[in-house]
Amino acid sequence: MTKFHTTTLLATDLSKAYEAMVDEAVTAQKYESLGNTEGTVETTEQAAGHRIHARRKVALDLPGFMTKIMSPTNVYDQVDVWTPAAGGHDGTFEIKVEGAPVHLKSSMTLREVPGGVQYAVDGEVKVTVPFVGGMAGGFAADQATKVSTEESTFLQSRLS
Repeated sequence: MTKFHTTTLLATDLSKAYEAMVDEAVTAQKYESLGNTEGTVETTEQAAGHRIHARRKVALDLPGFMTKIMSPTNVYDQVDVWTPAAGGHDGTFEIKVEGAPVHLKSSMTLREVPGGVQYAVDGEVKVTVPFVGGMAGGFAADQATKVSTEESTFLQSRLS
């Protein structure tokens, strides 16, 4: 398992940051801004928080060793769950890459801080392939960090 982490300051208040995180249209636009295609997003309000289910086609530029274990274009099935927490909101997400031995899990937090809202993501990537799993996990964690940063950049521009 390989870990990744990103932290972003969103120049907005907690209410607007949370609304953006659980809004179907914003989520769809976020994935479109990353070049994802054929996306569907469904948000469900729960007793405490929200559940967001997104499916999308993602194309990656893979190094040679990764082409042995996954296609350059895959369907990502992602579920995010957000709940209220002391001082903000806590969330989790899980991504299953259909047809590939790659699985991502993460925790997320939104907390008010001076200057706005801190959005933090702490995750791990698991690639279940003997011999190359560690190297593939490192590549997948680098990609997860890159995508998390790009998503944060989208949110920053959307909320500023």
